[in-house]
Amino acid sequence: MKLVPNWKRVLWHSWSFHINLFVAFASAVEAGITYWVDGRVSASLAVMAASLVASVARVIKQETVSGPSDGE
Repeated sequence: MKLVPNWKRVLWHSWSFHINLFVAFASAVEAGITYWVDGRVSASLAVMAASLVASVARVIKQETVSGPSDGE
């Protein structure tokens, strides 16, 4: 598993990365409120997990999209 060459730039400037982090945060808040009010675990925890995975996947190099590694 390799990161995209400009992963630091992606972390700072990628809208999809930031939106996924926002969705993960909002889902965690919703799950926390649901647990606090009703005492039950919310399905939004699955949304939070999927958003975090999507954020990480944004900076992982995909050979089929980015092309083969050139020994970086």
